[in-house]
Amino acid sequence: MINGLTVRRCARTLTGNVLADLSIHNTGRGGILQASWVGEAVVADPVSWMGQTCVSTAVDGKILKNGCGNGWNGGAYSRRTAPGDIALQFRCTKAQHTMIGLATGENQHSSYTDIDCAVYCDQGTFRVYELGSYRWAGPRYEATDVLKVQRRGTVVTYWKSGVQLRTCGRRLGGNVMADLSIHNTGRGGILSAVWIGTLNKVKGTPVVWKNSLCTSTSSSGALLKNGCGNGWNGGAVSTKSASGDLTLMFKCTRAQHTMIGLALGDSHKSYTDIDCAMYCDQGTLRGYELGSHRWNGPTYQETDVLAVERTGSLVTFVHNGLTIKTCAKRLTGSVIADTSIHNTGRGGIKEAAWVGDVIISVPVEWKGQECVASSVDGKIMKSGCGNGWNGGAYSRKSAPGNIVLQFRCTVAQHTMIGLAKGNSHSSYQDIDCAVYCDQGVFRVYELGSYKWAGPRYLATDVLSVKRIGTAVYYMKGKTVLRTCGRRLSGDVNADLSIHNTGRGGIESAVWIGAIKYPPLTSVIWVGLSCTTQAAAGKIVKNGCGNGWNGGAYSRKVATGDIRLEFKCTKAQHTMIGLAIGNSHHSYTDIDCAVYCDQGVFRVYERGSYKWGGPRYEETDTLAVVRDKTTVTYVKNGQVLRTCAIKLMGNVIADLSIHNTGQGGILSAGWEGDVVDATPVSWKGQACVASAADGKILKNGCGNGWNGGAYSRYSANGNIELRFRCTRRSTP
Repeated sequence: MINGLTVRRCARTLTGNVLADLSIHNTGRGGILQASWVGEAVVADPVSWMGQTCVSTAVDGKILKNGCGNGWNGGAYSRRTAPGDIALQFRCTKAQHTMIGLATGENQHSSYTDIDCAVYCDQGTFRVYELGSYRWAGPRYEATDVLKVQRRGTVVTYWKSGVQLRTCGRRLGGNVMADLSIHNTGRGGILSAVWIGTLNKVKGTPVVWKNSLCTSTSSSGALLKNGCGNGWNGGAVSTKSASGDLTLMFKCTRAQHTMIGLALGDSHKSYTDIDCAMYCDQGTLRGYELGSHRWNGPTYQETDVLAVERTGSLVTFVHNGLTIKTCAKRLTGSVIADTSIHNTGRGGIKEAAWVGDVIISVPVEWKGQECVASSVDGKIMKSGCGNGWNGGAYSRKSAPGNIVLQFRCTVAQHTMIGLAKGNSHSSYQDIDCAVYCDQGVFRVYELGSYKWAGPRYLATDVLSVKRIGTAVYYMKGKTVLRTCGRRLSGDVNADLSIHNTGRGGIESAVWIGAIKYPPLTSVIWVGLSCTTQAAAGKIVKNGCGNGWNGGAYSRKVATGDIRLEFKCTKAQHTMIGLAIGNSHHSYTDIDCAVYCDQGVFRVYERGSYKWGGPRYEETDTLAVVRDKTTVTYVKNGQVLRTCAIKLMGNVIADLSIHNTGQGGILSAGWEGDVVDATPVSWKGQACVASAADGKILKNGCGNGWNGGAYSRYSANGNIELRFRCTRRSTP
């Protein structure tokens, strides 16, 4: 229009919400002198969905059902709530059955029976349901029609294209959220959904940072770089992890280069291990994913609220409530907040907070492994022994009280996993309450007996077995599907059995709740050189200068599965681990060693450097664990790496400490098959030579049964003589 006269009609028809948009070409030549709205112009906020089940979301609150077959099992609810007058405005596809409306209280499930006042978009017909009950059949609608559920005071009304059609029979006070349920897979759902009105501010819990390097923290979640020069060497990670939908909100300074985002784990203080990172680049927002640059975004102010949000496995980047980009990586399971900050003295993160399912979770640490291979985050897959219920393991830790075992299953495998009172074999008949991940179908078995067939699951779905008191529940997402027929009291372990080789198993498994290791026995050190020991296995270097000349080894030996657990000082260079024997006080005879390198976790094996790992604190629990012949390195329950050397037979704890007066091992304890062992002292030697640990080899007199010896000491009671043979001597 020009001066009120229509000069041309747009060839496109626009429905729903529209905004004003412009582009200007020449610098310094002006643009729009003034602009104003005439008509119904409102502030509309796209609905941000969370708790997604069997659905996918996009911009403008769009949400469509994309899996789990046909049924009222696809749904989500809004991340934000409305405290007062509000309108939920939306458009529905015509080929779908969709329920959408306002709900009070917690979201209970993905069906429609917990939506207080719902519009039922019934394949082109406008209907009304309230708390699951049918109330009214209204007019037809088109996919271009704008529908609405509106609250004024406590009165809720239903609208189509600006016309009020009906009033909800329920009065809704207090906070309300948007809630929906969608029936048919692949037939659409909600094309757009927006809020019109005032929404509650999202309240978060300040992030508590740990493993801070070259940075300072505060109670508001602030993280500022204060040392170590300029470089990607300053940062920290969150103490808590997030297992479900979440928002990581933060504000950045503009004088700094700061990376912050969500990560599956932490291996160093640079940004290349942050899966989905927002880069606050001195006033400009950019995106990086595992170290690679992905996008350039808008400018930001220090007062702007920035966020990285996860809904389901989808991660989005948000600026002042507006989604600006989507991360190309899908993140499932537990994630942490991770950061890297570049310049000293230029700031960093002004504040940071969590919103959502943020918990302290501990990856399951597996033992007794048969035909399986485990890795980080409790992941365990069947790796051998053919097809059959002969692949399994159980948790090293047990739970004495309320507990959640949370996991994700592959869909190409047959896997049983659950809570058990004990472990007697690698099959599933000794699992008291088990979820059977049956190639995409959720089933239940209890002590080997089939009990129930449930819904389909995806590899991204979070499944759980939860104990409250003595009652055990099976869950998918936040929905309780069934109660175990058995009551479990006392200590319980995680137990599993996997059927097919090479078809996967458990993608991740974590504990949520209080868990415990079996009691530890303090290591008693012998053969001390330049060191002193105290209670609880503590040992420090107290003399002989600086060098790898301070050491000791354990009086007891480990005969089977074993866990050597310890804490290191941060001012010292200490090697500690498992060894077949001890020949000197340096570290080169330790087969699988953790190197506590002044706050950095490293790995050496038989004197050779193998790996540089994360930072550690003096309060962190470190461990070297042997399961059968496989040795792993562990920090705070997280398996970090596997030793390349297989250790059979008896092993000892062995250590070497470098600096005098700078500490060493704060505590050290055993858990497992640990016994007192005295090396055989040989006498009457003929044609043989003996050495430490009872070693004896033939060194002369040719071939013949003429080389021998006998023990200096005799045994007059129960005794066991254990030994290892070379393979080249034959009768």
